[in-house]
Amino acid sequence: MIRSTQLDDERFLNAIDGLTRRISKAQTEISSGKRIHSLADEPDRIAPLLGLRSNISRVEQVQKNLGHFRTEVDAAEKVISQAVRLVERARVLGAQGVSGIQTAASRAGIAVEVQNLAQQIAGIANTAVAGRYIFSGDSDNTIPFTFSAGPPPAISAYAGSSPTRQALGPTGQAFPTAHSGDQIFSNANPTRDVFGAVLALHSALIADDQAAIGNALALVSTAGEHINEQLAFYGAVQNNLSDADKISGDLLIRFRNELSAAEDADLVEAISEINRLQLARDAALSAQAKFPKRSLFDYI
Repeated sequence: MIRSTQLDDERFLNAIDGLTRRISKAQTEISSGKRIHSLADEPDRIAPLLGLRSNISRVEQVQKNLGHFRTEVDAAEKVISQAVRLVERARVLGAQGVSGIQTAASRAGIAVEVQNLAQQIAGIANTAVAGRYIFSGDSDNTIPFTFSAGPPPAISAYAGSSPTRQALGPTGQAFPTAHSGDQIFSNANPTRDVFGAVLALHSALIADDQAAIGNALALVSTAGEHINEQLAFYGAVQNNLSDADKISGDLLIRFRNELSAAEDADLVEAISEINRLQLARDAALSAQAKFPKRSLFDYI
């Protein structure tokens, strides 16, 4: 029986081609550090890989958003801390003004400082970060208050809106990050109205009305408690943002490790595979070179 040398040659060439492709794939893994480069490499792993990359992208965006919120919240916490000190100073001045040893002239002098305090607090209420008024709620392009030196000094009604934006954590939890300017500085409750209390104290001092000064002093005291509560709110938001950022960081580490385990090449294994395949290919080529070549005429 005469063997088909053409068929043997085709089988040999196919085997060599297969070895060459496997060597090329291993070399690509070494150069890129990845073992998956196309759907054909490991099709059953593609869906999980896409899911991991989507999770990484989502958490990175969450972290970026948390950073924006953190910038505004840190600024709000800082300026409200200043407002706390200014309201406390107004309370001290009110306590001085209510004293029976004061004269109309001395109370007028105290009133000048109280007016300055009111203007400073109004400036704090109009704080902007990156062009956004952080106490204007969702209307962050609108300046929330306008101060008028008078006489008498006055602060306009709140021109902003309610804040509805919330920070979103990596696991889907949402939490508020801001209070509006009317909630913080010009509350409808007179015992929590910072502007109203300080301006009432100024008016009472100008009027040299000891009883009115006493009433205004009581309002300044309760307004001070209120502004401290607002400071505590922003401190709690800072903690929430820090916790969410930490969870995001932990999730990113986990997802990136999982992605690395799924798609990164084992360089030691890839190098060993190349050496083994090259030896096999060289041996096959050597054996094929030694194999006698015959034609039909050799059998006649």
